[in-house]
Amino acid sequence: MTGWYWWVTVPRALGRRFVTLSVLAADGHVLVALGPLAGLLPPLALAGGLWAGVAHPGFEVTFTESLALMLTMLAVGTISTHLGVLAVLGFAVGDFFVEHTGWSTRPTFAFDTVDGVLGHPLLANIVVVRVPLLIQYALLFALAVGVPVAARGLAASVAGRLQLPEGVHFVVSTVLVAVTSFVIARFWAAAAPMVIRPVFTWTIDDGIGQGAMPVGAIQPIQANADAIARAAVIAVLGRAALTWFLSKARPVRIGEVEDAILAPIDRQRTEPGIVGSIVVAAVVASFAVLLLAGMVDDLWAAGVLAAAFFLARLARSGLIPLPTRRWRATVARIPVLFRYGSVLLVMNGVAKAVIASTDNPDDRFQFLVWPVAGAALLMAFLMPEPPRGDEEQAA
Repeated sequence: MTGWYWWVTVPRALGRRFVTLSVLAADGHVLVALGPLAGLLPPLALAGGLWAGVAHPGFEVTFTESLALMLTMLAVGTISTHLGVLAVLGFAVGDFFVEHTGWSTRPTFAFDTVDGVLGHPLLANIVVVRVPLLIQYALLFALAVGVPVAARGLAASVAGRLQLPEGVHFVVSTVLVAVTSFVIARFWAAAAPMVIRPVFTWTIDDGIGQGAMPVGAIQPIQANADAIARAAVIAVLGRAALTWFLSKARPVRIGEVEDAILAPIDRQRTEPGIVGSIVVAAVVASFAVLLLAGMVDDLWAAGVLAAAFFLARLARSGLIPLPTRRWRATVARIPVLFRYGSVLLVMNGVAKAVIASTDNPDDRFQFLVWPVAGAALLMAFLMPEPPRGDEEQAA
């Protein structure tokens, strides 16, 4: 398979129904200028991730034990989210199906009783082993794909408003992406120890970690948080240098690829509809609860998080007509980067106040549910559907 297949044919096929996946698949399309090598990169990324998931190089249980693996995944995903998705997919398949072959579990410490669903070995294994593994893969996806995608998107909300010569704009955009990547990667490093907790703390009799959170699972992140953030910056600069070099070396070829990607797609469906929007909201809410399961000890907390992210997503999709048209026009003037930053600052302040007011350290994670849920709803308020028609003229 050629680079054209991976970066043109696949994105356009996905673009008929899954626009977001299509955008992820098209990222890194400049690599097609590498010729035959471009066709080898996706299979290599998938095979490399599969090998890491099976062999566990440098770690025993979770990828967070290996700084080298985290930096490699971050670099691959920054160069191309297409390659990053394939690497994470390969890792998940290898770890889930090859490394963890047992499908029978007897829970002991994580839950007070083993009645009902947890009394069945297979169902207990799914709940206390398989679901935490999915949380681990979601965390790795957030590093390899989420960090670079979020950084580029937020930086573009500022860079897109700048009227600069092409060369200067490229440099300024790169600097903005680098700075944003540093901040987001630092946030990822701060959150990762909490996110990875269920792999160890949802204790099982014959499973992972016996309920103890080993220092080795989080020490590489806590001790190297700045190094991870700096690596994100270096990866951004490497991507920019590679993009610049290939655009100068083979501009015609890259132009052909971009024209093919952006060409109209027959029978394309860009609007998911009401049912589709509800399904997407449910998936987003489930993904968010998985990532935040480390702070959840009771079902009510999971319910609060799920409801908050579900409602926030519905508001973003326009199914909940919130807020007013005048407000949407006003908010549209503010770059997305600043809106996200304001929410993070508010959330950080509230979280610190909650932690400081909680006497029992074991309750601190649980009480963080409220500021996180509030941040999700606040984000929906600050990130409404963009104005259209006369609204856009008013903006």
